[in-house]
Amino acid sequence: MEPFSELFRISTFARFPASGVSERSLARAGWFYTGVGDRVQCFRCNVTAEGWLAGDCPAEKHRQLSPSCSFVQSLKHRPDSVARLYTLFFFLKKFCLFFLAEENIHFSCQICFLFVQEQDH
Repeated sequence: MEPFSELFRISTFARFPASGVSERSLARAGWFYTGVGDRVQCFRCNVTAEGWLAGDCPAEKHRQLSPSCSFVQSLKHRPDSVARLYTLFFFLKKFCLFFLAEENIHFSCQICFLFVQEQDH
């Protein structure tokens, strides 16, 4: 396995505490698990982040903490359709979870259902 490849970064999350943020999305955003609490670190710029909450967007948090990181910059060059799909997913997820909490409804749309399923595994 190539050091700091996405597959390698995913493998570092074997003992990551449940946080409501998927290990796959953290790894895709350039983070690897440090083994301390829920602290993650960028393989490129070395910035760290912790205190993850359900609904946090790892790529957005990375961009906020280290906008000049070359990995963050490379995320901007994804094909438009992928970037739009990612944005739509996070908008729908937050909207559905907010709506469900406000209305005290115990079901969710397919996107939220899949997200919740991913978090449970």
